[in-house]
Amino acid sequence: MSERSSQLQLATRRLRDDILRGVLVPGSSISEAAVAARYGTGLASARSALQRLSAVGLVEARPRRGHVISQVRVRDVREVYELRLALEPLAASLATGRVDAAELRRREEAALAARQGHAADPAAAILHNRWFHGTIARAAGNRRLARQLDELHGEMERFAMIGLALGRRAGSVLDQHLPIVEALAAGQPEAAATAARAHVETAMRDVIDVIVGREGVLDRPIAELAS
Repeated sequence: MSERSSQLQLATRRLRDDILRGVLVPGSSISEAAVAARYGTGLASARSALQRLSAVGLVEARPRRGHVISQVRVRDVREVYELRLALEPLAASLATGRVDAAELRRREEAALAARQGHAADPAAAILHNRWFHGTIARAAGNRRLARQLDELHGEMERFAMIGLALGRRAGSVLDQHLPIVEALAAGQPEAAATAARAHVETAMRDVIDVIVGREGVLDRPIAELAS
């Protein structure tokens, strides 16, 4: 791999991570020079990284402003949940008999215990949620499925971080993991798919049903809805 190619991959990955984790705030400007300085790459790699993330909607090119970190809109949240609703049950079904259910249970119980403690860390709950679903997706044995779900959970992490800033509760993402674990441990693929579907449906209702039911909000940034 050439040095330029390596720099491009580094800049793209780190810029993407900073956007998804809310380090770079939606609506803020970011230039090629700022990306190059932030991640220690050349201007050409920074420009290409911005172009790649523009193609997937994480940044937007603006005349005379360079690039802007994309706003998260209610429509984005709904679309991600709809895709998860299709893919998470499939992943759980395929992972049955392949995933280490005992490890899932141990980590899940530890995360739930931490959530009840005085030092509960909402960001840790979000990261655990991604680990939990990612472990199941990888165990499913379908690389394309795992890759798609990893992308979706990256976007979900961004939504959750913004939700934290708006005062929403993060721990609720863990509420319905154990039924999935129980079905996986019992070797029941249909029950695992059903539990995964119920989990996503509940999360979808909790997060967006009330918002989506209000007229004219689908294309508004989430941050505007807090006021």
